[in-house]
Amino acid sequence: MLREPQRPFSLPPYPAVLDEQQAAKCLGYNRWEMKFLIKSKHLKVSGTPRRRTQKKFATAYILELLDDVEWHSEARDLITANWRKINARKSKGKTATV
Repeated sequence: MLREPQRPFSLPPYPAVLDEQQAAKCLGYNRWEMKFLIKSKHLKVSGTPRRRTQKKFATAYILELLDDVEWHSEARDLITANWRKINARKSKGKTATV
């Protein structure tokens, strides 16, 4: 009988670092919502990545955010305000012609 190897120090079964897509799935947001939350500095990225590179997040930080109801509320308010701003810009461009 072969024994399954044990994980040292009882580490959790997920990696220490998550990419943007994994973090979005974990937090329950779309990828474009994550990009907006990063841009608005509401979501902290690990390290100092360059502008157009893949963003990485510490798993411990993302797990903390899962339990933070206030953070989710603020994030949803920011996203809603962003959509209102985008829709207002779109409606300004359209004028009623009769």
